Amino acid sequence: MSKVVSIRLKDNQFGRLQRIARRTGHTPSTTAARLIEEALRKEEFPLIEFRDNGLEGRVAYLQGTRFKVWLTVWLFRSANTDVKTMAELWGIREMDLREVLRYAAAYPEEVEPAIEEAEAWDEKASRGEIPGLRVIDIRS
Repeated sequence: MSKVVSIRLKDNQFGRLQRIARRTGHTPSTTAARLIEEALRKEEFPLIEFRDNGLEGRVAYLQGTRFKVWLTVWLFRSANTDVKTMAELWGIREMDLREVLRYAAAYPEEVEPAIEEAEAWDEKASRGEIPGLRVIDIRS
């Protein structure tokens, strides 16, 4: 369910909102709702930020890094190790990795489909089903 909220914006704020809406191909109302949602998530998870990422759209990242939340979670799960070890390996603080995992647990509807899609591509690649792709095993 959703609620209608009326807010008063200054002219320059509305102009900025309209520019963002035009750039992203959405209405000012939809854009405002997205911006509010991101601000609420940022309040709850201060180490997470959102960036436009081409075809993926808006993507959650660990603040100040190139670590996408969904990709970080996928790699962490694949490594089958503990938070401390993985954080040291990646050169980030333990609390940063814990924040990523907390965010992913809070928003599985955002994170899990991205992981599932990556796993599907990984499976196709390992079976040689992606034309022109050559898989190199660096473990041997």
